[in-house]
Amino acid sequence: MNWRLLGVLGRGLRWLGMIAGFGMVLVGQFPISYVIFVEPVNYFVPIPDDSPMVETTANNIIHLLLFIGTNIGVLPYPIWSMLVGRRLLRARAA
Repeated sequence: MNWRLLGVLGRGLRWLGMIAGFGMVLVGQFPISYVIFVEPVNYFVPIPDDSPMVETTANNIIHLLLFIGTNIGVLPYPIWSMLVGRRLLRARAA
């Protein structure tokens, strides 16, 4: 979406939106990746009490992607949304 808003948003604001969106994709892929690559039994709700804690390379990589996605997606998203709202409200008033 940010790539197509060339005339509406500035370059920096578009890039911030693309980075935040990519981070949100990393956060959103976590539950699916965890169930596929680490512990398929966690797909069932509620999680069984005898479900073991799995410490694998895939688990470490998926949690690292969650950490990176949180830092580049979830944290800057409120800032990006406030800046976009401010920009759009100013464009509407003018």
